[in-house]
Amino acid sequence: MRNAQLGPSNEEALLQMGVDAPQRTGLDGSGVLIGFVDYGFDILHPTLLDATGSRSRFAFLWDQNAACEPEPALSSAPARVGDFERERLDVLVDRTRRAASRAAADATYDPHANYFTRRGVGEGAHGTMMASIAAGTPFAGFRGAAPGADLIGVQLALPEQGWKEVDECGVPTWTDWDPVAKPVWNGWRSYDESQNIVSALDYIYTKTVAFRVPALVINLSIGAWAGAHDGCSAVERKIAELAARSESGEGPACAVVVLAGNAGADDGHFAACVSRAAAAEFQWRMGANDPTQNKLEIWYGSESPLRVTLAAGEGDLGPTFSLAPGPTHPIRLGGRLVGVAEHATPARGGLSRVRILLHPPYFPRWLAAAAAAEIAWRVRVEAGDSEAVVPLHAWIERDDGIVERSILLPSHPTSTLAPFACAEGVIAVAAYDHHAGGSGLFAASALGPRPWGRTSTEAPLIAAPGHRIWGAKSKSQGFALTSGTSPACALVSGTIALLMQKALREGKRPSREALSASLFGNARFKARRWTPRLGYGPADIGPAMREATG
Repeated sequence: MRNAQLGPSNEEALLQMGVDAPQRTGLDGSGVLIGFVDYGFDILHPTLLDATGSRSRFAFLWDQNAACEPEPALSSAPARVGDFERERLDVLVDRTRRAASRAAADATYDPHANYFTRRGVGEGAHGTMMASIAAGTPFAGFRGAAPGADLIGVQLALPEQGWKEVDECGVPTWTDWDPVAKPVWNGWRSYDESQNIVSALDYIYTKTVAFRVPALVINLSIGAWAGAHDGCSAVERKIAELAARSESGEGPACAVVVLAGNAGADDGHFAACVSRAAAAEFQWRMGANDPTQNKLEIWYGSESPLRVTLAAGEGDLGPTFSLAPGPTHPIRLGGRLVGVAEHATPARGGLSRVRILLHPPYFPRWLAAAAAAEIAWRVRVEAGDSEAVVPLHAWIERDDGIVERSILLPSHPTSTLAPFACAEGVIAVAAYDHHAGGSGLFAASALGPRPWGRTSTEAPLIAAPGHRIWGAKSKSQGFALTSGTSPACALVSGTIALLMQKALREGKRPSREALSASLFGNARFKARRWTPRLGYGPADIGPAMREATG
């Protein structure tokens, strides 16, 4: 018998979104698959088991970190490393129950393995929390938005050293680079170009097609901040491909739901237009005691190179580096390599790119002493003799923590979206504080619009509660609070699963346009006023839920 004691609840957030209890609406997400690309899923947490506590809610689970041979498959499908179908997961659940210990299950699949930061899992694996928020089985007073949906999870093998230019200890990977022997350094990494995420999306979609599930929601409560934000990275193209298939009527109806990002208050974006008459200049400031590498990406809308210089310190304190296109630039202070830079023209689709890495622990003492608490680097971009007006955007890469964060001065809070939110066809989700009502400010929520205007610039599309949301805490039977656009994204994913279930019952194929209208109370969302912070406003599927009961 499952524990029925009352515990934490997101009921206020769900009701504000119009998500009523399944027993009153008949909608619980049944018949819909919700796929999660994330970090760690606790298959043993009660809210990720069925109502009896004996069967997994996960129809499929792929652990990209798996390095050992799997157990024999329990179905006719061939087994592969790290790929679990529900039957195998149920065996692990049963073993745990019989042994009154999770050791055997964790030895086969560990939701905390190879986590994405060096700081560990904190309040529990991120994927566990997001899956429970979107679709958790009722337990101890808690429920997810779509507790009847089937789940599919991909545990990413993408820790920090997989998308940052550092090793597993945080040491820069360019430390031993010899510019004389190898003028071009090829160690650049980018979250939005990750083949692990592309493979995860392919896995979820392929499984859905193979098992003829009619409707799929893909939840991407993940993201970094740097990138072109042009919809053309490897991950953005894969997202757009899946969304386009759905809109064309191919395969299952598929909605890709993506977080807006949590860079809204980080002072991490700078924008300008550069011309012969107007150069752009800003400071990149970082803590003198910052223990981590910092990364800046500058993208501009021209295939012809602009003149870019980087200067150490304020005033004439340190040297100036000219970052012309060509071989990788070593950044040296006092004879020591403290960073690297590249300038590519063009880099992609008519855009050029400058990337700069700096590691404060390598800075000479005179620079830190002169700066006191913060060290300023000055970036200047000039157009030369061209008559063109060139748009420019610069973004700092995500660096979690307070001491570790660098900032840009001046900075612009708009266009601070995570790159995945710039993919064509996504439903990008911002966050608000539902405790303060539908317009309650959640300052960290990233702002639109998409920067380049090549597709619709209107991202985020929608907002959902994102402050102090409860989610399942992995390797426990408890729960923990989380805040950000990640839980807001998960709430919208679960909500869309309910709308898809309703459409399937009515014999309809849910389109993005129809789902978007239902998310806004069955009103045409384009009739609303779009804002950079909340998109077209908070989600409210109340009218659609009432239609289901009427």
